[in-house]
Amino acid sequence: SAPLLPRVSSPSHALSLELAHAGCRMKNMWHDARRARCVTLALCASCCIEGALALIPDPLNRVSFARHGGDWTQGSCGSRNLQSPITINELYVPATGDFSFWYRDFKDESFNFFNDGRSLFADFAGKNVGFVSLPHAMAPRYDLYQIHVHSPSEHTLRGEHLPLELQLVHRPTAGFPGKQLVTVSLLFNCSMSPMVGLKQTFPGLLQTKSKLRAGRKASRRRDEGGSATLAQEERSSSASASGFAGGFKQPARYMPDFNPQLQTFVRNSPPIFMDSTTEKVPKAEPFQIGDLFANGTFAMYRGSQTLPPCEENTVWLVRREPIMASNEQVNALFYRLYSTTDGHGNFRTVMPTNQRPVEFWTATKRTFTKPATPPPGQPSAQDLNVWSQDAITISKAASDYARDINARLSQAAVAQHQSFDVVPVLPPVMGAGSPGMPAAAVAAEPPPGPEGDIWAAKQIGNFVKQAVNEAVAHDLHEVVPAATNLASGYIRKALLKAGGWPTTTTTTL
Repeated sequence: SAPLLPRVSSPSHALSLELAHAGCRMKNMWHDARRARCVTLALCASCCIEGALALIPDPLNRVSFARHGGDWTQGSCGSRNLQSPITINELYVPATGDFSFWYRDFKDESFNFFNDGRSLFADFAGKNVGFVSLPHAMAPRYDLYQIHVHSPSEHTLRGEHLPLELQLVHRPTAGFPGKQLVTVSLLFNCSMSPMVGLKQTFPGLLQTKSKLRAGRKASRRRDEGGSATLAQEERSSSASASGFAGGFKQPARYMPDFNPQLQTFVRNSPPIFMDSTTEKVPKAEPFQIGDLFANGTFAMYRGSQTLPPCEENTVWLVRREPIMASNEQVNALFYRLYSTTDGHGNFRTVMPTNQRPVEFWTATKRTFTKPATPPPGQPSAQDLNVWSQDAITISKAASDYARDINARLSQAAVAQHQSFDVVPVLPPVMGAGSPGMPAAAVAAEPPPGPEGDIWAAKQIGNFVKQAVNEAVAHDLHEVVPAATNLASGYIRKALLKAGGWPTTTTTTL
């Protein structure tokens, strides 16, 4: 049946009904908009949660520093064969080896700085900042990949921790397989160590039973709570405990022992747990990594990564001379990591050396020259290299051709002799000094009988061969020195290219 419609008795009544219907429609639209807003907020919340979960480390690689790695079992962490860090006891043994390095000035560029709860680390992957090169290594060079910050230091000098350690992680340059890493460790000190007066945590292998139980409880809380527990710890840290009372202030350049390279990581407040920042390096204040190697002696040993899974694939170069920095610079990184790890610090306990050899090397800055670009209109080095290779190829082909002519003439003479029944009469032989006849081609009188034909063919073959060789020798007298020079230049260029050196302009770095 037809729907019942309200009966309209007057124009005013019709207007009232229209207004009522419009009100209902607006009410429905408001509800629809509210529902859409709720859906949008739910989607945004879902995206945020997914993003946050993506930042949380894999549960297998989450760590508690309550016992400083003494209780880690992931991967090779339970091993004590080639594990790191170690203590450096030989502080005055002279260096017996050497490695080289090269880093460009990193300026007017940015890098990402992360806090994943395990360390602060800067990502330099793919930026071609620089490299180290070790003798007898699997790869010709190892490119800078990341810089990790640990506080207090992981490596110790005769058992003593320093307030800060930077670990420059390098991996094989592109094209060379393998997982071997080369990590350069730089220890920092300051005039007033922030470790004084803070609660000390004994190494995990030496803790008492009560401390072990406390460590297990802390580890269990962290494993169960995951990132939430760490985030609560971060929020609950007071401003004074975090070292940023009154807010973060950039360390002043005029303070004693100010280090311009360490300033790269403390121009802004270091990232809090599960956060990251983008750090811009000003053009006027470049990050000059090579300066941190100056006048240093490095303990070289084979060890492991210091965070799970603790793979034993690392060559360590630990500088045994501490680098000074201002108190404010060290404190900015020290207290951030101190608050992130619930007051423990993100260092792994010292591992046994197990009679591993520890050598001491010096560091040499690499210098190199780049071949000059030829002026316009002149052949390039590549053209000259191609020409020199062509000249060598042509000379070899000419020599081979002369040998081939000699062989074919001899074979033809033998075949001709075998086809004649009558001994032919030979023409008179040109005497010594005859024009056009090389002296070496003049021999004794031809032998009598059938052998005379063969003898004559050989004489002709030798004459042709010698003439070709003399012509080739005359040309090579001028070509070979230039070809050799260019070929050696070509080889040198190829070696420089394989080593990663640019080869376009002449500059000494």
